[in-house]
Amino acid sequence: DYRLPFMKDIKLTANAGFDFATSDGHNNAPLNAAFTYNTSGSGQLIDYTGENKSRLLDLYASYSKTIGKHAIDATAGYSYQRFDRDGSNFDRNGSQTVFNDYQLDGDGNEVPRQYIPNPNVLLSFFGRINYSWNGRYLLTLSARDDASSRFAEQNRWVVFPAAGFAWRVSEEAFMQNVQGLTDLKLRVSYGVTGQQDVSGNNPYPYLSTYQLSSATSQYEFGGAFYNTFRPQPYDADLRWETTAQSNIGVDFGILNGKLTGTVDVYKRETTDLINRVPVAAGSNFSNYLITNVGSLVNQGIEITLNATPFERDDFEWNVGANFTLNDNEVTKLLNTNDPSYIGILTGGIGLQRNIQNIQVGYPINSFFVYQQVYEDGRPIEGLYADLSGNGGDVTASELNKYRYHSPLPDYTIGINSKVNYKKFDFYFSGRLSVGNYVYNNVLTGANYSNFYYSTGYFNNLPSAVANTNFHNLQSFSDYYVENASFFKMDNISLGYNFDEVFTNKLKGRVSLTVQNAFFISDYSGIDPEVGSGIDNNIYPRSRVFMLGLNLTY
Repeated sequence: DYRLPFMKDIKLTANAGFDFATSDGHNNAPLNAAFTYNTSGSGQLIDYTGENKSRLLDLYASYSKTIGKHAIDATAGYSYQRFDRDGSNFDRNGSQTVFNDYQLDGDGNEVPRQYIPNPNVLLSFFGRINYSWNGRYLLTLSARDDASSRFAEQNRWVVFPAAGFAWRVSEEAFMQNVQGLTDLKLRVSYGVTGQQDVSGNNPYPYLSTYQLSSATSQYEFGGAFYNTFRPQPYDADLRWETTAQSNIGVDFGILNGKLTGTVDVYKRETTDLINRVPVAAGSNFSNYLITNVGSLVNQGIEITLNATPFERDDFEWNVGANFTLNDNEVTKLLNTNDPSYIGILTGGIGLQRNIQNIQVGYPINSFFVYQQVYEDGRPIEGLYADLSGNGGDVTASELNKYRYHSPLPDYTIGINSKVNYKKFDFYFSGRLSVGNYVYNNVLTGANYSNFYYSTGYFNNLPSAVANTNFHNLQSFSDYYVENASFFKMDNISLGYNFDEVFTNKLKGRVSLTVQNAFFISDYSGIDPEVGSGIDNNIYPRSRVFMLGLNLTY
């Protein structure tokens, strides 16, 4: 930080950072591992590396001035960020006689295949001004001019504005005699933000590029096999995904500050959604394309409450809770109204199967499955209800009959509490999610056809196969769409404060904290919190126990 000597109200600030991380790993299996057996070799040796770098430079100036009842706080700046990702992969059998994923060096030897580097850069010019009059009327104006290397030059730079106004009603003269009221503020705001993250293997989906084929996709010519270059799918007009949000809120404090809270009603509309979606065969160089596909609306209410129910000289108890109710709806997918359009099939689960659907008028990624028929509480293999009434053919007008729940929760609740008693303190925080559903893709493997592979070895089956006795894969059954509502205790902490440690100048605190303490759910998988709504056997979240000691001199 630096203040200009001739203008004490202006401060110049510079932040710079550099992160570097490297990793390497192995995924090896012995020669007698059954799942690696094939006619060309056995065993498995996979070596992989990764290298990530990020650079950051922020330069900004701030100005602050109070003149009578007027207060101004302004900031303007520039930001530069660069991200680099690199690495390699080397896949061969245990005897190193068969290579599956590699590249050749100048002498023709198999060496690790280097990933295609995919750096990206973000540039931003930004500014913000805060103005207040007598602490009662507050106005905020801001804007960002952002650029991303993910997009073509004509779509690279976009300005994102925002504005907000607040009225502190409790400071008005007519509110001074209201007993017990400590704070009352009304707020209204509107702002636009952008999103430039893209998914898939192509980091520059607006460019026409070629990719070297793998060793298993070579072309035979003259008795020898050669790697080929194949064109990648691209959308030259790919652009920023933008989200415009309007908000009306109120902050309050009553009972002399023992109860405070906020209530916000919001509407958030996202346009030019960036997604990897299926496209018609022959229209691009792949059946899937990263492109801007439509618009989405989220609207709802958020309530936050904090209270101090009990307070004495040596004892204080604080509790807090928040409640969120959100309605999600896809509002546009096509430029024209096509009543026969059944939307975008997504939620891939392998074998070219998709069990989610994006359609106008419904929550995004709603499950698209068949209604399982049961007998004596047990699902009947291959038997589903004909909801369309025409032999199972599904038209756009009948699509909603096969829509079965959403991975998004109906509402969420967060709770926290802290107790201070003399030198002890105890804290916990947790979350409740209600109405979210998960497709258990782990259980789909619980069928007897997976017991014996055509390659000639046996396979372990989940014990849940006894619940269905399915012989063949039944991917589209709603049997696998489970209610994944949950309560999670995220943190529990107990601490003790020392006034004196060896000397009266040294103070300390010892604490014991548990993160991800426990959760309660009827979901049959290992964790009900699955972001995509499809459980492909996610890596378990760790439970962490921490013993801490803080000393202050």
